[in-house]
Amino acid sequence: MGVLIGTTANYAGGTYPGSTLIVTGNGGVSQAYTLAALFPNTEILFDPARTDAVIDLVLGDGYEAMNDPATSTLDPATPLVGLEGCRLPTENDAPDAA
Repeated sequence: MGVLIGTTANYAGGTYPGSTLIVTGNGGVSQAYTLAALFPNTEILFDPARTDAVIDLVLGDGYEAMNDPATSTLDPATPLVGLEGCRLPTENDAPDAA
């Protein structure tokens, strides 16, 4: 699996207590799930303000090592299926009141 690294930087949020965090917008959801297969215990955070396919990977305090790419559970011929209860917003959804 090839991964293109655009830039590297420190996490703007300071520290992340988990293993790995991937931040994505609507254009990068497939890439986020593909990258998540390479890391154990990954959290994917959807940012509705992002419109491109760029994703951020944050290695947190709990990060120890990547999964072996040779044993990745993703099959390129199989479409991705979202997690139960998790859906992408549509154009008709109102933005969060956060």
